[in-house]
Amino acid sequence: EMPNMEVTATMVNAMRDVLTDPSLLPYERELLERFGATAKSLPMDVVELLRSKSKPKLFLHELLRGSRVTPPEPLAEKKKSPELESRLHKIRAELENREYEEMTRDVRQQEMEQRDVGEISSASQSMAEGVNILVAKGTAFAIGWFAAQAAWGYDPVWCSIAGLVGLILGFLVEA
Repeated sequence: EMPNMEVTATMVNAMRDVLTDPSLLPYERELLERFGATAKSLPMDVVELLRSKSKPKLFLHELLRGSRVTPPEPLAEKKKSPELESRLHKIRAELENREYEEMTRDVRQQEMEQRDVGEISSASQSMAEGVNILVAKGTAFAIGWFAAQAAWGYDPVWCSIAGLVGLILGFLVEA
């Protein structure tokens, strides 16, 4: 974008002279009339048009002598409709949620895998503990059975009672 230049007396005189020129093309005339002699600043392309159409020919430095670059006008802040604002807010929230889901996807996947491994580990520990209890109690019953058989001979009633006593002692020892 070309800068705007502050209007000088030389530019005003050149514009007055150029606007009276019959060889001026319609779009050039329209451009010069749009700014007119009362403008405070002119775009560089208008200054260049004045330089090229002026009679006698002026050099660019002659037109710009005493002029300064003017800052562009600040743009007016546009009012956004409430409907647009609410829609933008909704879209931003959805985008933030998607980004959050994307960032935490690996973390959640690892948590689920750890939980699955933990459940399997917990189940296998429980099974091992159950088998251990069964083997320990069966062993305590067998010790009682064979101790009674060694002490009193083979009597199913006394062997069973001695096996149950061994089983109870096994529970007491483990508790």
